[in-house]
Amino acid sequence: MDFSFFHAGKDDDGRRLDRILKRLMPSANLSSIYKSLRKGLVKVNGGKADASMKISFGDEIKIAEFLLSQDSDCSKKSSPLPVEMILFRNEHLLVLNKPYGIPVQPGACKSVESLSDIVSADFSAKNGKESLSFRPGPLHRLDRNTTGLVVFSQSIDGARIFSEWIKNHLLEKIYLGLVLGCMEDEAVWVDKIMKNQGNGQEFRTVNVLEKESRVGKTADTKAIPLAHGNLFGNDVTLVKFLIGSGRTHQIRSQTASHGFPLLGDGAYGGKVETADLGQEFFLHARELSFPDCAERNFLGLPEKLLCPLPENFEKILNKMLKKSFSTLIF
Repeated sequence: MDFSFFHAGKDDDGRRLDRILKRLMPSANLSSIYKSLRKGLVKVNGGKADASMKISFGDEIKIAEFLLSQDSDCSKKSSPLPVEMILFRNEHLLVLNKPYGIPVQPGACKSVESLSDIVSADFSAKNGKESLSFRPGPLHRLDRNTTGLVVFSQSIDGARIFSEWIKNHLLEKIYLGLVLGCMEDEAVWVDKIMKNQGNGQEFRTVNVLEKESRVGKTADTKAIPLAHGNLFGNDVTLVKFLIGSGRTHQIRSQTASHGFPLLGDGAYGGKVETADLGQEFFLHARELSFPDCAERNFLGLPEKLLCPLPENFEKILNKMLKKSFSTLIF
């Protein structure tokens, strides 16, 4: 019988064997994994092993090749990760400039490739079998039609530390967006928002609730108008958004609720009937600042990362603004 050999990497140390095998054979259920272990079709360091065994760095795991063939046959080739999309990369984190129209995670439409698919394939190609239990994944989300900074894990330490920063609100996230209307004054919005039940489809909007509501999740956003202009007969404002929380459709729903929906965002009342925009709405994750701490130094991160505006966004700005986009300071 032919076997394939794998060696546990540092990210695998202390992981249960059955969890590692589930990663290596995603189409196999736990029952079949346990059966393979009992039959000796999977061995650790040359001997039989229990599903609950804790793997150590350097352990050799061998698996009968026919157990791996189904997953190998079902795998699909992903697009390469464009170099120009990479803003920052090291052994712990990968920061990308997400283009318009690409989902971060796989959705109901399997024919649409996600950034997660591309990053996973790129990680496997570069790291081979260095880690058996770890797979890279997005550490936060952006809507499909939102552009800009999005962070993926490249190690367990990177995922753990970044997730703790999010949980403890230690990251500063700044967005740029175009809203309908002439927004004159800086504003701080603190609202309760809740997802709509929807109709069974993947896309669901959210509702901004009454402030006294006992349901929903708190969303806090600071909105700072930067410049004003006119586009196709509509007053438009370029706004900088600083978000303290990271709720689904937070900026999209709050701008609409407070009278300044995102330009072109038909789901939240900002629809503009023109084909000249080139995209549905304009919201860009511009800046991400990290806490000044030992963990940041461990991850090798700078104080902050900046993401340039997409060409189409900048083109619209120069068309609508009363002064050149290049003279703006934000």
